[in-house]
Amino acid sequence: TIKGLLELVLEGSGISGFELRSSTDSRLHPGRSADVFVGNQKLGVVGELHPSLVGDITVRSRVLVMELAFDALLKLHQQSGGFQSLSPFQAVHRDIAPRLTTETPYQDLVTAINELKIADLEAVKLSDVYTGPHVAEGTKSLTLSLTFRSKTSTLAEEQINESVSQIRAVLEKKCGATFLA
Repeated sequence: TIKGLLELVLEGSGISGFELRSSTDSRLHPGRSADVFVGNQKLGVVGELHPSLVGDITVRSRVLVMELAFDALLKLHQQSGGFQSLSPFQAVHRDIAPRLTTETPYQDLVTAINELKIADLEAVKLSDVYTGPHVAEGTKSLTLSLTFRSKTSTLAEEQINESVSQIRAVLEKKCGATFLA
């Protein structure tokens, strides 16, 4: 996906915590495009090319574009400190499946989780979006893959469970998420 490619570019540049906001770029399809922000700095745009620009070109699928300001990307990379040494300790993965209204943007969840500033939370990835049977109308079920890793020790099960509980609680409070038992 274009979002996955964007994540690879930014992560490869040492940049984390980007935010996608609805875009008004006329070159892109309304509702299928987003401005890319890191903090308050606009880094670029991603999305589907506007149908009027595709014109009579025969393509097998939608045309996706990503435009990033290289100077801003380079500056953010330099500010990130560039290289970070790898932790010698094993990563631990947990999946959670919040149910939300279909209007709730994924970025709201990421923002809420990042505001917790959990030191050992290495990554949050969206691995599935489900709507259909067994999910109420107007609701979606997301699968978020959480990766935890300490730079100083092996994480205990209690530490991981506490972090997952904090994440669930903040998603319930700030995003209206519910979880199955």
